[in-house]
Amino acid sequence: IFQRMMKTYEDASGNTVTWVGWTWADTAQQLLIRTQGGEQLDLAQADIGIFNTIAAADVLADWNEILGEDYLKENFEQSALDVGNIDGKQLGLPWSMASITMVYNPEILAAAGWDTGRGEARQMFAQGQVAFYDDAVVAKGQAVNNGVAPEDVVKVCSAMSRPVLNAGDQPQSTMWGHMLVTFKNSEYQQEAAELAKTLVSDEVAMDYFENNGMPPVTKSMAAKDEVKNDAYLNGFLQATSTAR
Repeated sequence: IFQRMMKTYEDASGNTVTWVGWTWADTAQQLLIRTQGGEQLDLAQADIGIFNTIAAADVLADWNEILGEDYLKENFEQSALDVGNIDGKQLGLPWSMASITMVYNPEILAAAGWDTGRGEARQMFAQGQVAFYDDAVVAKGQAVNNGVAPEDVVKVCSAMSRPVLNAGDQPQSTMWGHMLVTFKNSEYQQEAAELAKTLVSDEVAMDYFENNGMPPVTKSMAAKDEVKNDAYLNGFLQATSTAR
């Protein structure tokens, strides 16, 4: 999928993309070491969990200045932009985003309670041992890996809104997802911006969505029938509208 993303940009622009990779667990550390050491990095993937750490190092550039506020507001919902906005600076560009919320198995609601971590709960859920746990949209992959047909996932794994204390309260959930960031010392910020636009474009986002289940973030993708009619994804998107 990533090779196709890069090729789409390269074919359109004539520029070459070099993919610098490392294990995901080392991402925050590597980005900080390399940028502070003067290494030329232009565009990086950062999930919500490591975004603040990188932003605090004062190495990220403001997408408002590179892409323009009008482009951002026209293409992304404010709730998605807010995740990457710090003190008025848009340091993170939404790439894939959907909240972590409760998912449930409609077929085994009689299961007992549990007291494990999300990783263990995910496996127990897939094995039919528990009925509820907290997870992100990637929960679908766990079900498929355990033999559930993709079109049947919604029957055994569906997102639900958390119960609220008082009638009329908004259900709460934790925002989850990934953003694209560029760096102050990048010599190719405009090229990075064009690559970022390619990555969130309908064509590439649809490929990412169909092949990896990653939720799209642009308004144009949200209007696509393939997205609107996806019963599994819609449960997460509903929760995302009030996530923080």
